[in-house]
Formats: sequence, structure tokens, C-alpha cells
Amino acid sequence: MAENIKLVCPFCVKEGRAEPVEVSPDFAWVPALLERWVPEWARKEQGFISLREAVAKDARLGALIVKRNGRDEAEAVCSKHGKILRTAKIWTTKLSVILERQAKAADRRAKEAFGSIGSILAGQQATVAAESQGVEPEGDDAEAQARAEQEDAQRRTLAVRKAGKNAEGRKPKAQAKGSTKGRSNSAVRREIDAAMEA
Repeated sequence: MAENIKLVCPFCVKEGRAEPVEVSPDFAWVPALLERWVPEWARKEQGFISLREAVAKDARLGALIVKRNGRDEAEAVCSKHGKILRTAKIWTTKLSVILERQAKAADRRAKEAFGSIGSILAGQQATVAAESQGVEPEGDDAEAQARAEQEDAQRRTLAVRKAGKNAEGRKPKAQAKGSTKGRSNSAVRREIDAAMEA
């Protein structure tokens, strides 16, 4: 369970309670600002709408939208007013769920950045190993990284071909046996090998 937060519900402020209240993120609700954040089943089956759509119907709900870092965001509301929003068919999500999603996204970005740094360092280590053996390095780090990315793209292309699909993810049209259309597999292999050596 996450740490408690200091919540200032905009509806509570209108009712005269302006002091922050310490609550668990499980008891704070955030309206879905955009339509894409309202699940399709809730929209179609139960008629839920986003906060933007609700503001178009009643401009007073615009008080729930604030600008942070140049972006519009929905303000969190207390459990009581979250229930009122849901009764009015405005989709809300628990703040704890949103915080968990943000933490997972930050973790994923950190892992991707770590992987990028690792591949850059691996390219530098290969250059250092080549220099220590008296071999002239083939280029700078940018070239090594570009080469590694190109090789990775070629490996992915080959994996797709081996899976029996073309670049668009579709199965290729069947060719008649003995067809001279296209190149043979060995010709393609030679081209790939030549590209890898260059």
C-alpha cells in the first residue's frame, strides 16, 4: 500500500474545507481527462464519458482541470466526490492505480536507457579490445552503434523470414516450384554477408 498523500479536493474547497486532508491513494480518485482513458466497455455498455466531454456539457467541471508542466491534468478528488462523478457517468480511476502505472512506466524507461547504455559500452569495449590487439578500429562509436543497429535489424528481418512472413507480417504468396521469379536463398545470404562485412 502506498504512502498517504495530502489531498485538496476541489469540491471540498467549494464546500468550505480548504485544508489538505491526509488520505491513502486508494481513497483518492482521478477523473479520466481524455476519451482514450475511458475503457471501451465502460463507454459502450455503461455510457461513461471523459472529463473533457463532461466539461463540454457543463463548464463548471473545468475547475477539475489544471495545468502542470505545460500539460492539462485532472485533479484528484476525495472518495465521496469520486462516487458523485461516477454517478454522473464520468470515468474515474483510483490514484493508487495511476501511481502504480507511472512507476511501471518509469521502470520500463529506466531499463531501456540502461540497455542503450550497455550497448554503447559494449561497442566501446569492442573498440578497446581491437586497439589492444593492435588492430585498427573500424570507426568511431557512432559508426559502431549504427553498425550494431543495422545488424540487429538484419537479424530481425531474417527471423521474420524464417517464421514464414514478409516485412509486413503477412505470409508470402506461394510460388510455383521451379519458379525463376526472385532471387535464390543463397543469393540473398551472400548479399547479407556482404553488407555485414562492409
